[in-house]
Amino acid sequence: RFVRPGFQRIATAPDSSEVRVLAFASPDRTQVAVVGMNTSVRPANLNLVLEGFPSAVMGGKVVYYRTSESENCHRIAEIPVRGGNWPFTGIDLIAPGESVFTVTNG
Repeated sequence: RFVRPGFQRIATAPDSSEVRVLAFASPDRTQVAVVGMNTSVRPANLNLVLEGFPSAVMGGKVVYYRTSESENCHRIAEIPVRGGNWPFTGIDLIAPGESVFTVTNG
């Protein structure tokens, strides 16, 4: 649904063993999809930083979707790719415990 044919997997560096993340981008890096899972029962505060994307992507927004015990691919919010909360300058989101999430600009 969010990872389109032709997308390539890109490197991720999660800083928590309880949050698993995969990221994919179109070959020209104009589209991105980050899919993750919070395996903990506790919420996870995340700051996803994109690197090596064109300025149109970096200056834009992504849509945050979430699936949990009470949600089924629910559209949560549009979030700026560049947050203004230094030093956390990426995509800010909270992933509830035992949830799956996707952020995408596609």
